[in-house]
Amino acid sequence: MIQKRMRQVVKFLKSFFLYRFLWAKQFHYKHDPKLIDVGWSKVQTYGTFRCPIRFLRASIATEKGKLSMKIEQTPEYHYVRDIVRGNIDVSTRGAYRHYIETFFPGGISERRLEKTAQLVKAILCDPDFGSKVSIVTYPPKRIKETSTYEVRIYDGVRRACIANAMGYRYIQCRMK
Repeated sequence: MIQKRMRQVVKFLKSFFLYRFLWAKQFHYKHDPKLIDVGWSKVQTYGTFRCPIRFLRASIATEKGKLSMKIEQTPEYHYVRDIVRGNIDVSTRGAYRHYIETFFPGGISERRLEKTAQLVKAILCDPDFGSKVSIVTYPPKRIKETSTYEVRIYDGVRRACIANAMGYRYIQCRMK
């Protein structure tokens, strides 16, 4: 009984370390511990990695509670995409405003819309955006059913939306 349990533990440890090694290599992980200020709190991060945008997931407030969504499904994405393309659509702006007013009450919708537009314009003018660490995420999680990864965003949903709308395939992340 004890030998069987020991074999299970050894098997788990081998797979854990193999997973960690493969993950670190695949995402170009660099160990670089740093305490950073994300604007609303200070966060201890452990390193940087290069993440495919298709793996990113954002926790978005909905009527059914928080859901994990792909970047293209977030309320910010369509509004940001229109700004990047240079044609601000009234319907996408209205949909984003409705989302803000529903889940972030307190009269901040116009200010948040304007801050989002300013952030898009600033990033469009920054030729080095693609090489900079721009968002904070949790470590990648391997999904067994699809043999892919998911990376939940801690801070930087709008920046990830902007990178996606600009056509970037990867984004530099700092791991929480």
